[in-house]
Amino acid sequence: MKSTGTQDRKKIRVDRVFTIPNMMSFFRIALIPFIIWAYFGMKSVTVTVILIAVSAVTDILDGWVARRFNQVSEFGIFIDPVADKLTQGTLLLCLIPKYKLIIALVAVFVTREVIMFFAGLKVKLVTDRLQSAKWYGKVNTVVVEGVIMALIIFTKIPRTVANVLIVVCIVSVIVSLILYLAGYRKVLAEAEKRQAMQEAAGEEIPDENEREGVPAKDVAENVPENSAANLPETQGE
Repeated sequence: MKSTGTQDRKKIRVDRVFTIPNMMSFFRIALIPFIIWAYFGMKSVTVTVILIAVSAVTDILDGWVARRFNQVSEFGIFIDPVADKLTQGTLLLCLIPKYKLIIALVAVFVTREVIMFFAGLKVKLVTDRLQSAKWYGKVNTVVVEGVIMALIIFTKIPRTVANVLIVVCIVSVIVSLILYLAGYRKVLAEAEKRQAMQEAAGEEIPDENEREGVPAKDVAENVPENSAANLPETQGE
């Protein structure tokens, strides 16, 4: 029976990984090499935009499917933004040869992701929960991907306009990072507050044996069965 229970738990974990929304995220990651090939190999703006659009549609659908069919999972919360960032990072790198200011955006983008990773890891260790995407993160995604699409589609866009759009992206990335860090700080503060309250509540009525440095379990095991009647009345209060 024990092995059956273990198999069931493993099955549940596998089922929560290979869900339809998570497969959509894997699909977006698999599209990345084809986007690079379409942009640099085929030099086709049309094919590149179509592939990016397909990736964007699956990005929208995976969240809807996860909520609609109760397939939300911690792995999905993890892999969905990973697919987004890999796609965005790839597209930004593709644009570097044409727009040098993209280098600054890439630097800010990578810095943000590194900080977000370690901040999110700390929150995960403290709360044992992954934090889902917030509205300001989604707004930042729309801004970045919108600018990327504009720079790819409008090949003859004036350099000044392109630089302004890139600066807007840089500001959006920085603002979203600040808001995420503020949110993480709030979550950590609330977790520390809950922990302090739990510890305070536990100290109000301490176990009498633990107060003397003896675990209650060990004391119970060493008390003879027929000695319960000889215990003081206050022992049971």
